[in-house]
Amino acid sequence: MTTPAPDTDVHAAPATSGPVELVGLDDLRALVEAELARAFAAHDPSVRPLADAIEYSLLGRGKRIRPVLALAAAEAVGVELAPIVPVAASFELVHAYSLVHDDLPSMDDDDLRRGVPTSHRKFGEATAVLVGDALQARAFELVAGAHGVSAEARIDIVSVLAQAAGWRGMVGGQFLDVDEARTDQADVLALRDVHDRKTGALIAGAVEAGAVAAGVSISERAHFASFGRGLGWLFQLVDDLLDATGSAEALGKTPGKDASSGKVTAVDAFGGIDGLRAAVDRQLEECLAEAVELPGGGGRLPGIARFVHGRDH
Repeated sequence: MTTPAPDTDVHAAPATSGPVELVGLDDLRALVEAELARAFAAHDPSVRPLADAIEYSLLGRGKRIRPVLALAAAEAVGVELAPIVPVAASFELVHAYSLVHDDLPSMDDDDLRRGVPTSHRKFGEATAVLVGDALQARAFELVAGAHGVSAEARIDIVSVLAQAAGWRGMVGGQFLDVDEARTDQADVLALRDVHDRKTGALIAGAVEAGAVAAGVSISERAHFASFGRGLGWLFQLVDDLLDATGSAEALGKTPGKDASSGKVTAVDAFGGIDGLRAAVDRQLEECLAEAVELPGGGGRLPGIARFVHGRDH
């Protein structure tokens, strides 16, 4: 069994403090990084340029929030983490694919991601499309090959990942985000509908998948999923806040893209920066209250919620 980190790490900061570092999670991040490095290491030499483009988009600077959440959820249950690492990494592969496609000229048309040129700017648009395709396919291969997780759980996780990534989740949210007919809907519920799919579904799915891999009961699984949905909304609210107040240097991407494109953001929906900041604080409190219902108080999950609340990029 693994032992959750002491409260002096990610649990220490109060709910309304400034930026919180993602500390006390180096062990989880190291497991994830090693799995990501292996994911495309054994490639056919004939597709080496594609493999280079994949690794460029996957292995660069990143917080690894989604796979860390999956591992933290499993850890809270008290199981060995090593067999679950491929499951956790699969969510990072899908996330990386979504960023590559999101940056394409036909979508958000961005030049900067994680502080470096976007995949299509460096390797060309066709290669970037194929990078995303390869990342998505490999993600499901990782889940299928996680033989330390029961076959029944792997089937459930494939379903969780597919729904989180697909038309009812991330892809559906992306469509709604680019749908010009919805750009004038400055309504919190309408905005949350988009972002619960586009951003929240994969975050919630990662938390739920970690719990499923750990063999939780049906009722516990529901609590993990609920916590994940709330955390996904918190993540997006903070994203919109940073997009309105941060710089390209700090964020590693172009700020203000949605606003400059005429899209409604959380700043609009909550009546300005101060209203959004208050909503961010309220959502953190909801996440912390949800964590109480999790095994062991959620282990390190509440601390990750505090990090999401206080992050500056």
